[in-house]
Amino acid sequence: MIDVKFSPDGSKIASCSWDKTIRLWDVQSGRQIQVFEGHLSFVRGVVFSLDGSKVVSYSDDTTIRMWDILSGKQIQLLKGHSDMIYDIQFLSDSKLVSCSRDKTIRIWDISSKRQIQLLEGHSSDVYRVKISPDGSKIVSCSFDKTIRVWDISSGGQISLLQGHTKIVNSVSVSPDGTKIISCSVDETIRIWNTSSGDQILLLKGHHNLILDAQFFPDNTKIVSCSADSTIRFWDILTGKQIQILEGHLDRVIGIQLSPDGSKIFSYSDDKTIRIWD
Repeated sequence: MIDVKFSPDGSKIASCSWDKTIRLWDVQSGRQIQVFEGHLSFVRGVVFSLDGSKVVSYSDDTTIRMWDILSGKQIQLLKGHSDMIYDIQFLSDSKLVSCSRDKTIRIWDISSKRQIQLLEGHSSDVYRVKISPDGSKIVSCSFDKTIRVWDISSGGQISLLQGHTKIVNSVSVSPDGTKIISCSVDETIRIWNTSSGDQILLLKGHHNLILDAQFFPDNTKIVSCSADSTIRFWDILTGKQIQILEGHLDRVIGIQLSPDGSKIFSYSDDKTIRIWD
């Protein structure tokens, strides 16, 4: 398992894997609902459309594909990146943003299958992208150890956040848009002020590289996962560690919060997905 995402209403999850497929699951029963096939290389990630009627996947075959949930059929194919795609996010029902090993961020019009904007500035692989809650900014992180904030309208870079000493694995924007969190191979989580770009807090506690970190919907806590096989909770104001979840037998690759923050899905190199209440 490489990636897992909740549907907007929390009733389904989509997963993708090394077997080149995307699978749709019912959360309550755990039953597989649908299988989407078509990628020519392993599928690196998946995301639901804002209305939950479609799934979009991205792959090392350098393509982005959109699928209809009910029929299981591919309804769109986007090409343009020259290397593997690491992440995508919806900007709106008609637009999405992607990032790649080719060092670029691209904005696409889905209906026309056309690339409408190209953002360049990172000096190495762009690994993750996130959209600010008001839809005006893109936040990206890279193998070049930086986080960058971009204005969507102009495509210009607004700020450059520096401090990590190794590859930045993940970035997330707080629900109120005022803070950014990043996590890194340097075993730290950093909290930044979105407006000024200043580092607010430095969180330490994991004993290996940190692979993902996300804000809770209530904006009071952060959850992180690591190659040390643990999931940890942190207080957003003090930076103190609140809780440790243990159970995975190998590194925890990623985490997903349910829309209301009541459940956490974690997926690991131990080949399991775990649900935490």
